[in-house]
Amino acid sequence: MQENKSEDNIIDCEKPKQTIEISVTKAIQIARLLAYCPPERLPMVLDVLGKAGIDIDGVEEYVELNIKGRIAELDKIAEQLTELGQEYNGEIIVLPEVFNRFCSKHKLKPRIVRQQLYYEGYIKAFKEKNRLVYSSSLYVDGDTKRYIVFFNKETKG
Repeated sequence: MQENKSEDNIIDCEKPKQTIEISVTKAIQIARLLAYCPPERLPMVLDVLGKAGIDIDGVEEYVELNIKGRIAELDKIAEQLTELGQEYNGEIIVLPEVFNRFCSKHKLKPRIVRQQLYYEGYIKAFKEKNRLVYSSSLYVDGDTKRYIVFFNKETKG
């Protein structure tokens, strides 16, 4: 007797959510991954984790609010930093020591602030030996120094 297979017999059902146990080490690795993940990549990372059965409730809402808040905060940071700089060829340049003092005063990590300002299009970065460098050597007022170069507000990258 031949069995009659038809598409009517196919039932599409969603898997019920399961709770999985992970080790403390794996939990710490996931937390680090999320903590250091650039905001624009976080939805992709969460999707991959979800496909692996690891759902982190509430993170999507947090990410959305955090990104909006961080961009608003970056606007203020960029504005304050450009006030500390000087105009040069239509752009604003800031000495790294001035940038670092500003970050220290506001309890910010300069490297992270530079990365975020670059990713959001506030400052220029240059490739040197296959890595991004957030300052450039410029000849200004008879002296060559390194500067962080901010885009002009009208031409913000």
